[in-house]
Amino acid sequence: NYTSGAMGINGDDAVELFQLDGGGTGTVIDVFGDINTDGTGTKWEYKDGFAYRVDNIGPNGGNWFTPDFTYSGTDVLDGCSDNASCGAVIPIGTWQWEGAGGTVHIVEQMGYTFVPSSIDVEIGDTIRWIWGGGTHDVVDGDIGSCDDVGDWFEGDLDSGDPVFEWEVPEGVPGQIDYLCDVGNHCENYGMVGTINILDGGGTDTDGDGWDDDVDNCPDVANPGQEDCDNDGEGDACDPDAVDCNGNGVPDNCDIADETSQDCNENGVPDECDLADGTLHDKNGNGYPDECETVAPAIQLQEIRRDQPGSDLDEYFEVHGDQTQSMAGVWYIVIGDGSGGSGVIECAIDLSGTGIPASGTMLVAEDEDTLGVLADYVMPGALNFENNDNVTHGLFLNFYGDVGDDLDFDDDGVLDVEPWQDSIDGVRLIHDPAGGDHTYVFDESVGPDGTYSPGHAYRYTSACGNFVMGTFDPYDPNSADTPGAENPACPGDCDGDLDGDGSVGVVDLLAVIAAWGTNDAAADVDGDGTVGVADLLALIAAWGPC
Repeated sequence: NYTSGAMGINGDDAVELFQLDGGGTGTVIDVFGDINTDGTGTKWEYKDGFAYRVDNIGPNGGNWFTPDFTYSGTDVLDGCSDNASCGAVIPIGTWQWEGAGGTVHIVEQMGYTFVPSSIDVEIGDTIRWIWGGGTHDVVDGDIGSCDDVGDWFEGDLDSGDPVFEWEVPEGVPGQIDYLCDVGNHCENYGMVGTINILDGGGTDTDGDGWDDDVDNCPDVANPGQEDCDNDGEGDACDPDAVDCNGNGVPDNCDIADETSQDCNENGVPDECDLADGTLHDKNGNGYPDECETVAPAIQLQEIRRDQPGSDLDEYFEVHGDQTQSMAGVWYIVIGDGSGGSGVIECAIDLSGTGIPASGTMLVAEDEDTLGVLADYVMPGALNFENNDNVTHGLFLNFYGDVGDDLDFDDDGVLDVEPWQDSIDGVRLIHDPAGGDHTYVFDESVGPDGTYSPGHAYRYTSACGNFVMGTFDPYDPNSADTPGAENPACPGDCDGDLDGDGSVGVVDLLAVIAAWGTNDAAADVDGDGTVGVADLLALIAAWGPC
């Protein structure tokens, strides 16, 4: 009927018959041989020979079964040019189909499963179970209770009976469930299957192979009868089922079986919360920012945001150790904008950085800041706002944007907090009686009387609080220590500036050296200026603490 020069097959090759659909994918109709096996030396090898299908055996849908064919053996056609001259005659065109058995449906036993576990058949079709190992049987019954019934079929499936067949008779119901009744294969391993008889008895309104009296969605086709929450109503028609991700499974079942996560425990899969903006994934790691890991053990250690003349030495420091991941960590400044207080002025993603061996990470706008090489240099100037009330801090998994107004009504309380967690920070105060609000962190520094703090740092020893440094980083009394440890806390008593346990000459010299400045370390009375009051306080405390 048709000839082709493309029949380039060898006698040990499997052959497949398939049909392409309009989308370019194929449906397997029939297969000869094991497509994953070199046929050399197998029973189905046909080198210089032939194989011929047994009468009344229909297409196998891709499930190869050796007894479906007869075989000539190899090399029987050597020397032949046609059937007339060959002792081994190829039976071309002699296959018979008598209509008995209808379509043959193959079900393979694989371990403790039947593959496929659910098949659609019609009256007159044949179901053929093929043994795959072990000792099993096939019997109709109640797959919920694992009780065998045997009203329709029952047969062994083992090494002595590797094939069991059943032809679907007249009068069958629309569905027959079956199981393996050997040992506890049904109870312990769920070794069960379902046969949907499409033209079986009963009324099947939706045509899905299930009679209305047993169909959990009688008006909606659902051949799999999926009911993930086991409430007796199929997922396809359950009025309580919400399927926001459109995968055919109710959201609560997606969450219960961990197909989807629900990190905020609101009953909605994370992918849906991300899609509608309830959750965020600013760092693009596929997990909601609001539910990321706990904040790392790091501190904001020092800030320089202003100085005389051009602000060339702006920087900030983060203190921690090398075991701390900086993934998801942001440096954020909250100040003002056209909308008033609570506006994100600066947001720097530190995820690609890391704490150096020194334990102090210096981030600056200039590679060489105050004579110190920065660990990370910003691609542009930091441009921290000067002379205003602002909040500087470290935050985890920020998902907002620069310019966002977080305090809609300017009442000093953030209406939105677009981050998972606040780690550490400080409020820098220019005018405590007015101006813009500051937020989030309890600790504040300033004012210094003339400007808002241009420099703030945290003591490194036990007290660990933020204090105000000098406005000029080149002042001899400046406490700027970019990339290095900050000063330790003052002594345990007023005037013990060197922490040696007594007030004496060394402390006196330190006050004199800082005279007239706002050096916090020498400001004994804490009035913001080193002067006479500090000298008198030191003299009054002279001697051991």
